[in-house]
Amino acid sequence: MVSTVSTPIKKKITVTAEQAAIASRLVTFRVKYAKLTQEELREEAGITTKTLSFYENGWARPGSKLVTLLTKKYGLSSDWLFTGRGEPQKRDKAKPDSIANMQVRIAMLERQVGDLQKTLNAILEKLS
Repeated sequence: MVSTVSTPIKKKITVTAEQAAIASRLVTFRVKYAKLTQEELREEAGITTKTLSFYENGWARPGSKLVTLLTKKYGLSSDWLFTGRGEPQKRDKAKPDSIANMQVRIAMLERQVGDLQKTLNAILEKLS
């Protein structure tokens, strides 16, 4: 089955049954297994709201940045995501205090510190 939808950018995109299934599995994993909101996942993965929307609506195939995060931190089975075969979550999923999880958290915090520095610099410039 193929359906054509208009996106928020007013461009028609064809979504195949396979793309729709991947999108559905992505949303299921985010909500049921990772227990994340769209905003939380977007921030952790360092992607835009628009990008995540495209992934979750089947308008684009999930990128490696997002898939790597979900695989390493939350135990996503990429085989399940892309084919529907097997279980959604690997049995040996990463522990919350694993090095991979700490590295993801550190990267996210570094991004937040950088954003805060930019904001503070902008405020200081206005006060000068």
